[in-house]
Amino acid sequence: KVFNVTPSLNWNNYWSDSEWDLTDSTRHSALEPTNGNFGTMANAFNAQLQTDTKLYGIWQPHWGRFTGIRHVISPAVGWVWAPEIDTVESMVLHPLIHPRSTYQEEQQSLRLALGNDFDLKYLSKESAQLARSGGDTLSNSFQKPRYEHLKILSLYTATNYNFAKSDSNWSDLSSRLTLQFSNAYAFTINFGHTLYDSWGGGDPTEVVPPILKSWSYSFNRSLQWGGRFNSGMPQLLKGGEWTPWSTSLSYSYGMSAQRVSS
Repeated sequence: KVFNVTPSLNWNNYWSDSEWDLTDSTRHSALEPTNGNFGTMANAFNAQLQTDTKLYGIWQPHWGRFTGIRHVISPAVGWVWAPEIDTVESMVLHPLIHPRSTYQEEQQSLRLALGNDFDLKYLSKESAQLARSGGDTLSNSFQKPRYEHLKILSLYTATNYNFAKSDSNWSDLSSRLTLQFSNAYAFTINFGHTLYDSWGGGDPTEVVPPILKSWSYSFNRSLQWGGRFNSGMPQLLKGGEWTPWSTSLSYSYGMSAQRVSS
């Protein structure tokens, strides 16, 4: 009831109807089938194990409609194992039809992730008006207070350490920050930090403080409308048949940038 343990096994199969020979390295169109063999295949697989848990902190000041805030910390530790696979050396996938590689790099990766979520809890407008009017919300079960929730801030950070590599073992540090202004508005910023300085002229394999490598942001808006309309079909003792309807509209705007020099 405290820790979640999630094992998984992933398997990929690459299939090409023919073997292709690159007769001219400057032109992809020079790829020609070398023989009539059918069903050339390559396989790749990896195994993963992840353990995560949640820590909760709750503050309940009861200020007007504002009744509380909850902070959820979600640490996670995972392990990824994948063998080096390069057994089908004669299989060359066509770069225009299916541009993939059949080679799999060895992995013995430790994955570290940390999530932070802040949720706001507040009274609905109807319950707040009832409380101000002096209504007894406890004696009448139909007038119990109704609460609403809003995830106002969410921050997620993750990175990997690959023990199978000879150098530059750390992967990029990826982070995602989401600000939720209302149930209809959300603003998300993505950051990518590297732990190796490949622009400063020093040792590119030496670990340094995080350097901003890329960033992007997006703004999302969603609108929903609904109601009922009378279709004109009469119903016994009801005077008409009411049909529910609903419609929604959503859009997003984003921008991204990547570091290319010091």
